[in-house]
Amino acid sequence: MNIFGGTKLRKPAIANKALTYLTPGAEPSFTYSKLETPLKPNELLVHVQAASINPLDSHLIESALSWTVPGEKGIGRDFAGTIKEVGSNLTQKWSVGESVCGLFLRVLKNGPMTGTLSTYIVVDVNVDAVTRIPEKITIEEAAAWPLTFGTAFRSLSYAKLDCNSHVCILGGSTAVGLFAIQLAKNYFKVAKIVVTCSSGFSEELCKSLGADVTVDYRAMHNVADALLLVVNDTMPGKKFNVIVDCVGGKDILNHWKALLEPSTMGSAYVTLVGDSPTDKDTSHISVGGPTAYLTNPIMIGRKLTGAFTKLNYIVESVAPGEWINIGRDLISRGQIMIIVDSVYPWTQYHAAFEKLNNRKAHGKIVLRVEDF
Repeated sequence: MNIFGGTKLRKPAIANKALTYLTPGAEPSFTYSKLETPLKPNELLVHVQAASINPLDSHLIESALSWTVPGEKGIGRDFAGTIKEVGSNLTQKWSVGESVCGLFLRVLKNGPMTGTLSTYIVVDVNVDAVTRIPEKITIEEAAAWPLTFGTAFRSLSYAKLDCNSHVCILGGSTAVGLFAIQLAKNYFKVAKIVVTCSSGFSEELCKSLGADVTVDYRAMHNVADALLLVVNDTMPGKKFNVIVDCVGGKDILNHWKALLEPSTMGSAYVTLVGDSPTDKDTSHISVGGPTAYLTNPIMIGRKLTGAFTKLNYIVESVAPGEWINIGRDLISRGQIMIIVDSVYPWTQYHAAFEKLNNRKAHGKIVLRVEDF
């Protein structure tokens, strides 16, 4: 009741605009909705100013998994913006007006606010990953790191790494690969980082971030043979402690015993894609994690027999964790560089997705989310 004896006045609903899609392969479009407040106790209402797109977004739009969720589905996982409202359990930690960034992790949920290409999103701090924006970076850079950094951090963390470790990154110039190079160099401080990439700009970029050896996958008939030469010539008596596969395929797996230490030594083979190379249709497995295992009996067998073969085989699917705060601190200290390829207004999402899908970007593609 209010002081005049009437019922308590509700806050006006917040108008929202979001980029959504309805069915697999459908053309994304802008939809409009109203958000009713108040929030649940562990939620933040964030006014989004920038969001980046990832291959995951393209795969979800095309994936048959979308049929399992009725209605409009949001697009985008990474976000940066300002807090508009704070849930009752969070008032001691978060404040209205704070600048935050993070990762919206509720994939394949229906509703226009289930993607970060949205004027507003509701962030659940128990489910999603959120942190204050690192110092000395732009709002576009703030939207360009959580998903790929988190994936890189978790992928490397499956192995027991130290200053004597050797790391191999397949697809060093991918967005995840660029973070993995920097983390291996500046956080895990390993002995050697070997990456596959194309020659030219990609090679120079990987080396500038910390790669010790680059292998041009386009110049080699068999990349596995090239990596075997690296192991035999520059790592006497050693093998890789972790292989992070950002591109997919089975070529390296066919030679893993010659390239990777056994799992009893704390090693891991971590793939983001699975057995299908990324130049093929991978929409059915690219969500990662258990979904990927279920689509391929060979991958299931590889996982289940790992204790006997001594192969710790993992399909990575990013999850919330302390990595979000570790990343913020590393970026603030200048130990991790965020590579932004290009920035588009969100009305030009067609051009942004075209660039994403042609796989020519070096770093992240960011869209500015504008008010309406």
